[in-house]
Amino acid sequence: MQKYTILLITLLCATFVVAESTKVHISVIQKGSVDNYLAMMSNENYQVIATKNAVEDAMRATTVDIKENETLFFVESFSHMQPKLEGEVARLDNIIVVQLPIPPTGHSHYPEKPELYMKHIPMSENEGAVVLKNITRATGPNPGDLFHLSTHNVNIDRNFLKQKLEELSGAVPVTIGGSTFRIEERRSSTGRMRARAYLTREFQKIGFEVREHSYTQSWYQGTNLVAEKKGKNADKFLIISAHYDTVSTAGADDDGTGIIGILAIANALKDIPLDYTLRVVCFDQEEIGLVGSQAYARDLNSSGELNNMIGLIQLEMMGYDRDNDGGFHVIDCNENTSANLSDTVIKTVIASKVKLAMVPACTNRSDHASFWRYNKPAIVISQNFFGGDSNPCYHRGCDEVANIDYTYMQKITDSVAQTVRNIIASK
Repeated sequence: MQKYTILLITLLCATFVVAESTKVHISVIQKGSVDNYLAMMSNENYQVIATKNAVEDAMRATTVDIKENETLFFVESFSHMQPKLEGEVARLDNIIVVQLPIPPTGHSHYPEKPELYMKHIPMSENEGAVVLKNITRATGPNPGDLFHLSTHNVNIDRNFLKQKLEELSGAVPVTIGGSTFRIEERRSSTGRMRARAYLTREFQKIGFEVREHSYTQSWYQGTNLVAEKKGKNADKFLIISAHYDTVSTAGADDDGTGIIGILAIANALKDIPLDYTLRVVCFDQEEIGLVGSQAYARDLNSSGELNNMIGLIQLEMMGYDRDNDGGFHVIDCNENTSANLSDTVIKTVIASKVKLAMVPACTNRSDHASFWRYNKPAIVISQNFFGGDSNPCYHRGCDEVANIDYTYMQKITDSVAQTVRNIIASK
């Protein structure tokens, strides 16, 4: 009996000695130079990626050992001078790597600092790293090549914006299928289901085909809503998008303004002949880490349909302009496939002489970033959130319709609507 006990202890000791902790490589790379990674964040100059294997010729790199019962996150800071964070293990300019206990489901902001967006680095997806020796751009139609300045204006009705935002944000009741209710929040499964039912009715009312895209992403399940108007070249499509979920609030600005903005654009273009298909996507679960858009981009890529995507324009908070200067963002982070899509918006704003002023910014914290993984053109348009004029009701109970600047919202929506026409409508 003693002989076997000694043998067992020896085997256990040997196992302990040879066991290796989980390692993750954090690398700074040239944009678009690596095709496979666990997670990525972008700033204006480069991409920061996490991989299980070391990356050849990385501009900078470090290795992190994963502790038991903890996980890694990228944290996006607005400033390079952000004080050291709890759990911080690496810092690459404004992108910080932290290691923390696995947070409660639904956590996408650094604890007690909602201004810091936190992106989970999964350990089971996209093994390894593939380095692209000859960097190539994405295939498919180029939005810059399709762009033309149309002499026909698209006008957004301010009253339409106000009425629909009041309905979506619970300020007034809605009646659907014989039931009358208020959409008071859009985080719970009931609130999100009511929002989808409302939006389905509204898109069908203007003649768009509507379908649901249900998904499982990591440990989440949700449903994106997709509405579509076919063009002559039906297989090629431009996406305009926003997220319909909230953080247990009415979410009038975040992101009710975006959702009603894309509904208003669809309504304004419903009778205009299109050369290419307009696809309107209402993403689920953006507030817990871009979950719905990641699942949608993944499925488009798996089916091959992503090759026909012209680009994506995300609308994210467009209803607050405290200093009334018309400042807004068109954000592409200098991603190598997205700059020409930004240019189409900027050219349209300049030509229309609408009183909007570009404020530079870079962020990964909206659904556009889910498409950068696949090297596709994707931008986000927003109020001056990152330029010192952010809504004080962001993620608070006061994010209600009473605080929305509809004139400002109309200007941004008008500009995007005209941009969409300039890309996919007949000359």
